[in-house]
Amino acid sequence: MLELRRHKNGKYYAHGTINGQRIRKALNTREKREAEQKRSNLEHELRNQAEYSRKGSVVFEVAAVKYVEDGGEARFLEPISKAFQGRDVGSIKRGEIRNLARKLYPVAVNSTLNRQVITPAQAVINFIADNYETCANIKVKRFDEVKAKSKPITRKDLDRLRSKCNPYISAILLYDFQSGSRVGNTLAVEKVDLDDGIIEYETTKNGDPFTVHLTDEMISILKELPPRNGRIFGYRSKSSARKAMKIATKKAGLPYRKFHELGRHSFATFFAKKNWNPKKIADAGGWKTVAMVNEVYTNLEESGKETRDEFNEIGKKVARKNRKGK
Repeated sequence: MLELRRHKNGKYYAHGTINGQRIRKALNTREKREAEQKRSNLEHELRNQAEYSRKGSVVFEVAAVKYVEDGGEARFLEPISKAFQGRDVGSIKRGEIRNLARKLYPVAVNSTLNRQVITPAQAVINFIADNYETCANIKVKRFDEVKAKSKPITRKDLDRLRSKCNPYISAILLYDFQSGSRVGNTLAVEKVDLDDGIIEYETTKNGDPFTVHLTDEMISILKELPPRNGRIFGYRSKSSARKAMKIATKKAGLPYRKFHELGRHSFATFFAKKNWNPKKIADAGGWKTVAMVNEVYTNLEESGKETRDEFNEIGKKVARKNRKGK
């Protein structure tokens, strides 16, 4: 058991023996209550480590293979496995993982360090902890990320971009703009009810059903758009759709922007400017929580219909304007 002792400088330290190992560790505080909590946490951690060591160990490169075989992402694991080769996953500290990120990618931005080192290394260790119980779970502090502010697109610029797109990308852009749909969900659509003007998702990214009420403008477009590759919007992968979008963006003389920014983000911004409250926007666009106007789906019928009606009015104005132009 560890005892709480006080150094002559006033700071506390833990002292004692755990499973035959002599321990003396500074707790870096002069507050007794805080010191006691740290002492207790340290003792608990050391006893867990001793317990895991009796059960056996798994070195990181073997752990990574087991993780991938179970369906984990292998993309960034090779350099991490080389760096931690031969190391028992239970011996790897949080600070070592952060230091490795800086070492492997010295000029990378923080989001890259998180994505390519922090996330995969933590995932491998926690996979072993959860499935083999030879180490404790670990939570590594992520590097602070400065998220770029995305800007919504106007209907005018959207139509300018759509004019340079093939019919399928043009339809995707308008559909995402009017429904707030994620492009992944859009590309997965295999059937549409044009008589009732709806697209129903049995499951979305988060496993929940959702119904989109199509505008008159969207129904007219889909009536003229033959399904391709077994999909209503013609593409089976985001990468191929993204490639076509980049070509169209260049032709339109506009900076490339992600589908999410042009669709889901612009959808939310449009209705915020209409003074819709966040809950109503979340319901209409399929966010389950309001916090971010978040990215999880619900199925509230009336809000979806109101979304359609708002865009139908815009579509009528655009049609009238086009007729006058002719």
